[in-house]
Amino acid sequence: MHARRAARRVLPWDGPLYARLCPSGGGSTVDGHMTVVVMALAAYAAAQRTGTFRPAELGLDEIAAMLEPAVADTVVRRLRPRADAEHYLLRAADVTCLDTAPDHDWTRWRQAALDLVTVADDQYRQANRTPPTHAVLGQLPHQTADDDLTWYAPARD
Repeated sequence: MHARRAARRVLPWDGPLYARLCPSGGGSTVDGHMTVVVMALAAYAAAQRTGTFRPAELGLDEIAAMLEPAVADTVVRRLRPRADAEHYLLRAADVTCLDTAPDHDWTRWRQAALDLVTVADDQYRQANRTPPTHAVLGQLPHQTADDDLTWYAPARD
């Protein structure tokens, strides 16, 4: 949910990311979706590493650290969260995509997720008169309902 919110917040305002990840901007639906999946996995990994039980309390810098190549390639790409009352397993299609994607696809998704977190952090800091030293995932403003996935949709005439 938080990764989707961050994507919906950032993508309409960042032209290069929008062009890479949104079909209506010429981007790829798969890249858009997998970028959100990778960001969510990085948040899950950061929560495990820091002992944070609520994803909303994660610092964006903690998520960004999990998206650096050495950590993301060895930890995030292979992470498979356990289902519980608040968290769910990855969809089978996402697991297959992560397991079978060529390295260049994984690198593109990882970099896009890192860019998404970085831009979200920049936007958050610019929106606050007294920017915090530690922007938090749950404090990112969001504009749409949690189930609004229209940004995935291609442009319609």
